Amino acid sequence: MDCQIHREHSACVWYNPCMQIDPPSSPNSRLPLILIIVAIGLMVTGVIALIVWQFGQLNAPPNIAATPTPIESVAPGEGAPLDGAHNRLAVIDGERLYTIDPDGQNQIVIEPRGEVPTGALIWTRDGSRLVYAQLVGAHSELIAVKPDGSEALTLFESDRASFPFYLNGAPDDQHVAFLVSNATNSIDLKVAALDQADSAQSVAKGQPNYASWSPDGQSLLLHVGGTARDAFIGTYRLGDDQPTTIETSPAEFQAPLWAAAGGSPAGSTSLGDRQIYARRGSVDSSLISQAGSDSKTLTTFDDGITFSGSPDGEYVAYALNSPNSFLFEKLTVVKRDGTQARVIERGDVLAFFWSPDGRKLAHLTGTLVAPGPVGRAGGLAAQRRVLQVTWHVIDVVTDEHQVLTTFEPNESFLYLIQYFDQFAQSIAVWSPDSRSLVYTGTPFGGSEGVYVVDVQAAEPQAVYVGSGDFAIWSWR
Repeated sequence: MDCQIHREHSACVWYNPCMQIDPPSSPNSRLPLILIIVAIGLMVTGVIALIVWQFGQLNAPPNIAATPTPIESVAPGEGAPLDGAHNRLAVIDGERLYTIDPDGQNQIVIEPRGEVPTGALIWTRDGSRLVYAQLVGAHSELIAVKPDGSEALTLFESDRASFPFYLNGAPDDQHVAFLVSNATNSIDLKVAALDQADSAQSVAKGQPNYASWSPDGQSLLLHVGGTARDAFIGTYRLGDDQPTTIETSPAEFQAPLWAAAGGSPAGSTSLGDRQIYARRGSVDSSLISQAGSDSKTLTTFDDGITFSGSPDGEYVAYALNSPNSFLFEKLTVVKRDGTQARVIERGDVLAFFWSPDGRKLAHLTGTLVAPGPVGRAGGLAAQRRVLQVTWHVIDVVTDEHQVLTTFEPNESFLYLIQYFDQFAQSIAVWSPDSRSLVYTGTPFGGSEGVYVVDVQAAEPQAVYVGSGDFAIWSWR
């Protein structure tokens, strides 16, 4: 069954199997879809109801949200050190950016010249720079800047319709990959050097368009075209004229994964590196783990799959879905050689993220709840329901399960959920010490904004950090 659904935006659509997608044009206009197709106003709720209602509801205990407190900004240069941010959050907050400690202290504001699109913000791995896209009048730009807002460098410039809408930094911090739309209703994957102005080069055109960096930061594993006739999985080494095709029959999945050899640090090269992708067969599809001529089948499946690798490259977590489901079924962990597969969660999941220490998997579930008494007064408001999602954490070593906190996600967080397998490779929702999670939305009894949840607390609570639409942790 062909589940491809499109909605136009400018000149292109960012594709997701069995789901409707497009690149964001502003912090409030990017509309997600892995569980839901979000439109404006009542359309948001109506479509959510149609999709989520099919799959039942999860009864999660309410969390306790801290009362928001005023945040005092510090002068540029007085917060995060210029040699690299440590345990800091970076936040898109309307017309501004800021970095901040997870306790809400030492806020440093960065004032872009224009509007920052939803999710168009990353840290470099060493924490020495932020990279973000901005819309300035009729133009768009990709900017690299120090965490205190100094030494801004323009990496890429184009018209407004061709703005960068997904950013993915190389593990060695030398390049950034990003997507732009083009005049042929397609998507162009580009790569720019992080220390050179106007250095962007085109890598591959087509939609959908997903990529994973090699551990040494010199190559990309590509998935272009979805399952269309001209779709392919390939590799691209920096400096090459075009990609090298390794598979012409991709299955239903989004982002591929270039997994490091077990224990290999980022920026190193090893013969143990493996390329993880899904291949469509005549009967079943397969999740493949490949290193040169050595190919392992991690699992077989009928319809769609999503997957993510542990930071040390040893394990792959995956979940399956079917054409009539917008949720993923079960969560399985398997070694990248195909051995020791085990199901660690049998319920439906929306997204999952490995902790930096590789010991825990955070995953999200969702439920649709009725409005409060005021909303039930009558008219259209009576038909509206609110989507709430719940953080869970599983210790993959001890099999301990935790239910953390429930909240109403904002549109930016829904966007992250929709593309979580790709975002898991470019941004961090876990703190560097694998202790806390960050999200944006509205918890029970709290105000909308940025929240942090301490996984190791005896009674995990959502702690308000500050206002914001999109928040990510530094890598160290």
